[in-house]
Amino acid sequence: RFSPKSVMITAEMYDAIGRARDAILKRIPGSMKFSARLENNVVKFACAASLLSYFNSDLNYIPVSEDVVNRAVRLYVEEASVRSREEFEPEEVLQELFG
Repeated sequence: RFSPKSVMITAEMYDAIGRARDAILKRIPGSMKFSARLENNVVKFACAASLLSYFNSDLNYIPVSEDVVNRAVRLYVEEASVRSREEFEPEEVLQELFG
C-alpha cells in the first residue's frame, strides 16, 4: 500500500556512537566488560525509532534525525553502564557528550 523506504544511516550517527564508546572506555579500568553487540543494537534502535517519521517527508528514504541519534547514544551509555556493573556513572559520560 505504501512505497518501501530504507532508513539512511549516516556517518554522523556512527561518529556519535564512536565518541560515546571512547568516553565509556576511558572510564572502565582494564578490559571492556559489556557486549560489543550493544552498538549494533543501538543502531537498530535508531533505525526503528526513525520509522516513526515515515510520513514526515516525501524523500524516498527515512533519515535518522539528530534527536533519534541523541536518544540512541543515551541508551547506549546507560546500557553500557548497567552491563559493566556500573563501573562508571552514565551521567558523567552524558555530560561530556552533550554538555
